[in-house]
Order: sequence, then C-alpha cells, then structure tokens
Amino acid sequence: YEADPQTVANLDALERLAKTTEETETFVDVVRARAEALPYVSSERHELRVRAAEFVSTTARDRTRVVAAWRAVLDEKPDSRRALEALEQHYMRQGDARALVDVGRQIAGLVEDVGERAAKLCAAAVLLDERLGDRAGAARIYEQVRMLLPGDGRALGRLDAIYSEARSYEALARVLRERIAHTTGRERALLCLRVGQLELGSLHDPRAALVSFSEALGAGADVAGGAYDGSIHAIGELI
Repeated sequence: YEADPQTVANLDALERLAKTTEETETFVDVVRARAEALPYVSSERHELRVRAAEFVSTTARDRTRVVAAWRAVLDEKPDSRRALEALEQHYMRQGDARALVDVGRQIAGLVEDVGERAAKLCAAAVLLDERLGDRAGAARIYEQVRMLLPGDGRALGRLDAIYSEARSYEALARVLRERIAHTTGRERALLCLRVGQLELGSLHDPRAALVSFSEALGAGADVAGGAYDGSIHAIGELI
C-alpha cells in the first residue's frame, strides 16, 4: 500500500488483513498517515479520514473512540454530512438526546431542501421539549421552522402549547394570528375567539379584541358554531 497508495485494492486488502489479525490500530495509523501526507483541501484526504472513522466505527469497542474518529473528520471538514450523519446514528443508538439535538441542527444547516431542513429542526425541537424538558430551547427552534415554512402546523401547534403554558401572551397572540391566517372554517372562528379573549383579558387591548370577535362572527353561525355564540357574548360584555 505504501508503495502504491493510489490502488484502492491495496487498501481494501490491508483492511481485510487488519480485521482478520485484529491489527486495527495499525490500519488506522497507516490510513491517517497517508491522509496527513495529502494537501489539506484534498478530497482524497477527506475520503481517507472517513474510511478510518468508518473502520473504527465497525471495530472499536470503546464508543468514545468512535466519536473521536468522526470528530476528527469534522475538525477538517465541518460540513461533512457523512460524518454528521454517522454521529447522528451513533447518538441515536446511545440514546444521547442532547448530542442528537446538536448534530441534528448542524445537519439542518447543510440541507438545501426547506422541507427536509424543517423536519430536521422539528426533530431536534421534539427532543428538547419531550426528552430534555427545555421548552424555551424547543420554542426557539420551532420559531426557526415558522420562519422557514410560514403556517407550518407542527411548529405553530407546539408554539401555541408552549407559550400558553409559559403565559407568554404577546408571543401566543402572534402565533394565534398566524394560525388564523392559514386556517379556514370552524377552526378559524375558534382561533379568532381565542385571540380575542387573549387581547381583551391578558393584553388589555379591547379594540383589537373587538376586531377578532367580529372576524369570528364573519364566518356565520352555521360555520363558527360555538365560537359564534361566544363572540356575541364577548362583544356584549365588552360594550
């Protein structure tokens, strides 16, 4: 291999021999030494780094060595999706929620497709919310999703719940108005009633509340259902 490193078959043979003889460290050292000899920006250097990390992943019993191997790849190429996705799979097997959030957000930053990026961010937010109890952190990520995909039901629904529990009334009103803008029928009328009650009670803005109650009435009694009667009652009390 040292005489002819360009021939892939030589490296394949060396890897098979290392697995058979359990000389795993020797193989990793040889591959890393070859990588070090190549220009820093060389694609071949990156491929060798990845190959060494993959070999460690399949042979090392010490999980910290696996993480260190992939981190070494990222030290040289922070945007390596292969390294990030390998770490994601590793952390998933280990059940390391905090590390999964971090690597998931890094992957999301590299994804070009908006829908895929939003899905990655939502997965990170769910971990923060449900596994780590960090609802403020989850809200920040859901806000990112909201900016990527205005009207996204997943993000708006969770922000509604988080801000309601936290009594963040201005943020909640903003989320409810966005939900109204992307909803129709009875659900829209109920949201108009909710935001009107919020504006009247917690935000002390009766004029805005009157507009919201009027929007609920605009759907008509047949469509709005209970929201229609609720808005009439609220307007009566307001007057």
